[in-house]
Amino acid sequence: METGTSGVSEHAELLYAELVRNGVAGQEPAPSEALEELLELGLVSRHAEGGLVLNDPASVSLQLSLRLSSEVSTLLQEAAAVQQRLADISDEFHEAQRDSAGPVTYLHGLEVINDAIGNAVGKIEFEMLCAQPHGTRSQENLDLSYRRDKPALDRGVTIRTIYQTNQRQKPMMRDHVRRSTKAGELVRTVPWPFTRAIIIDRKVAFMPNTGLSDVFQDTGIRRDPYRSALCVNDPLLVAHFVEHFEFSWALGQQWDGAVTGEHAAPPLDQWERLILEYLDQDLSLEAIAARLSISERTLGKRLTALRAKMEVNSLYGLGRKWQGLKKQPFPAPVPESSELRGSVHE
Repeated sequence: METGTSGVSEHAELLYAELVRNGVAGQEPAPSEALEELLELGLVSRHAEGGLVLNDPASVSLQLSLRLSSEVSTLLQEAAAVQQRLADISDEFHEAQRDSAGPVTYLHGLEVINDAIGNAVGKIEFEMLCAQPHGTRSQENLDLSYRRDKPALDRGVTIRTIYQTNQRQKPMMRDHVRRSTKAGELVRTVPWPFTRAIIIDRKVAFMPNTGLSDVFQDTGIRRDPYRSALCVNDPLLVAHFVEHFEFSWALGQQWDGAVTGEHAAPPLDQWERLILEYLDQDLSLEAIAARLSISERTLGKRLTALRAKMEVNSLYGLGRKWQGLKKQPFPAPVPESSELRGSVHE
């Protein structure tokens, strides 16, 4: 049975529309799959004295959403429990894999993981790249990282770290970044999620072997700290991880531990302000591109750069940021459209 635009079958949609137009009589329509579907969804119900009662689709939609949200939460809880049970019985497997030779080595247990990373950091020749996504890190963990990395920084090793933007709001993280950047570490933040990783000299990469941990963390389900990790030595795989890191780094915003708002907002050029103003006027992307005499593809590239520059994930976030910046003087005159076309290649 085909599905209509509302998410119910086309036949059920047509039957509901007919009942709305004609009203419900004392005698309900002949039994059909469409009627049973409407009854199951709750869009119609049977009256105690016979006939049907039409229910408000908005109310039905809310009830369905609440029910589905509850089901999703339950499934995530079950998934977390399953992963925990499997983790509890996988010790023997990881122990067997830990000392295996090859492009990927399994590390099991926090002590083993920290020792492996510590040994690799102690042998760094020139660079360490760290991707540290969301998640509360204890003061003990931050102190351990600082003590581990400080000797490398003193030897002239370059350490670059990416955090998620929300870490700027945490006092403990601000203090850690202040002392780390003072020691020579380079730090940037990006608003999007990414995979936790540590890459040494572009030759070896460490990352967690618990792929669902970030999902559980996003949904508020408490998880144990990362229990297992992968040590990757394959040059092609490591190069792939480096490429992803460099992409985020290029779009990240520098952070020295300052509280958000201590620094001036990122400077906006005339075209960026104009694009934001048109968005604020609720113009479509097609209309904005036409007004600027550029293609929608070029506009999309400019918007991607703007979102990274202003550390937001959506056009809505851009609008909110722009509302707070609108009191700043708007530079004039506006450059020719050829300048914009030249600034972002098709």
